[in-house]
Formats: sequence, C-alpha cells, structure tokens
Amino acid sequence: MKKERKLKYPDDFINKIICGDCLEEMKKLPANSIDTILTDPPYNIDISKYKNLVLKTKKGQRVLHDGGEKNRKYWDKGKCFHYEERFKWDKKEQFDIHKMSKILFSEFDRLLKETGTLIIFGAQEWAYHYYKPAIDNNFHFKSQIIWIKSNPIPQIRKKNYRSAHENIIWFARYNEKKVPFTFNFITQQEMKNIFEYPILGGNERWQHPTQKPLELIKKLVLIHSNKNDLVLDPFMGSGTTCVACKELNRKYIGIEIDKKYFNIAKKRLAQEILL
Repeated sequence: MKKERKLKYPDDFINKIICGDCLEEMKKLPANSIDTILTDPPYNIDISKYKNLVLKTKKGQRVLHDGGEKNRKYWDKGKCFHYEERFKWDKKEQFDIHKMSKILFSEFDRLLKETGTLIIFGAQEWAYHYYKPAIDNNFHFKSQIIWIKSNPIPQIRKKNYRSAHENIIWFARYNEKKVPFTFNFITQQEMKNIFEYPILGGNERWQHPTQKPLELIKKLVLIHSNKNDLVLDPFMGSGTTCVACKELNRKYIGIEIDKKYFNIAKKRLAQEILL
C-alpha cells in the first residue's frame, strides 16, 4: 500500500491553490495559521425553480444570468453555469445552511490566529444564519458591509424590486485579552460600510456565475490584512481573492471543488498582468 506523503507547512500550502473539498482540505492546514479568511460560500438558492425564466430577444430566447444586457454572449451558457455552481451545494434538498455553517465556523475557529479576521459574503435572504455559529465558535460581529451593484440585473417579471446589493459580514476573533485585529483605516470617505461596484462584464468576467469584482476584493484585502499576511479562501471559485492577494503582496491559499473553476483560477494567477 502506497504511503501517503505528509504535507509540510508552509511550503506545500502558501501561495498555492488546491482542487478539492474545502471541508477536507482545511483539515490539513495547521491550527492558528491564517491571518484572514475572505470567502464567498454558495448561496443556498434553488436555481431549478428559475429554469423557465428567459429573456426574449430578437435573436431568440436566451437565459438571463448575472451580468445583464452587457453579457449577452454568456446568456446561452447561463443556465449551465448556475447548475454547475449550485449542483452539489445549493439545491435545498441537499444543502442545510445551519449544519454547514456549524462545520465551517468550527474549522474557521481552529485555523484563524487570535488576531484573525473573517470576511464572508452572504445572500440577503439568509446572511443572518451566520451569526449564531460565529458566536458559538469564538467570533465577534464587527460590521455588515453592503456591496451596492451599480448595474443590477433587470427585473424581468416586474413582480419585485431589482436585486441591487449583497451582504458582506465582518467577524473578528473574540478574546478576553483584547488582542488587536488588523484593520487598516484609509480615509473617512473610503471607510463607509457601503461599497459601490458594478456587476462584472467584459474581459474581467471569467465564466463564473458569482464572480466578484477584483477591485471590491482588493479593498477588503487591503483593509483586513497586512503585507505578507496569509489569506485563505476556501470557496475560491475563479480565484479572485488569490489574484487580489498576489497583486497586494499577501500570501494566499485557495481551495475550489470544481475543476473547471480551479483551472480558470490557475490560468488567472499565471498571467503577467492579473485580471
């Protein structure tokens, strides 16, 4: 029987991306080794109920997905993206947000240093589900940040408001010693808890349905970490957090279960000019 090679920290992890299940891969990382966790878990949306939602155009019916009118060339692939992204995580009959949050936050607690910070995206429908598992696992709620989308997708059926924001929650480590967390205040104008960035389109879009703007992620990395800090993204997607870290001289670890998105992240990180 072939003996499994033991991974050596930090050489086998730092500035590396891993294709695998984050719940398994995070167990391989040493305790108290991460400065910042910045991640965007799946949003527990049963996208199958939207399978008949299409936008009629002169060129025929095309599936509407993130990016709106400017991303017309991706509409034909839109349903495929959504199903691939949410097929294992987000279909409600398979995904229990309460159970998953307990597991995730327990592992986050093990990995983060006393000075560590957790930045986590959450859909407005259930972002509040993070609060209890966070508190139960030695985290302290600091702030909710709102990402305002300057170009929200149209409301095709006109039965609700256009969805123009996402929630980002900042948790610091709770400790009785009052060990200071990293927080790089920029200017009063810059430090409002409302960030405005457009939904991605054009050359920056790497065919991932929930890809976040690089400038948004860079701002979060700048504020909540220092140079040479180690940043973990266990739901890496197409690698935006790792790209931001590489640009800003932070160390990174990225984990992604989908091989297609993992390969996209690998390609992005190999570019001389990062996008």
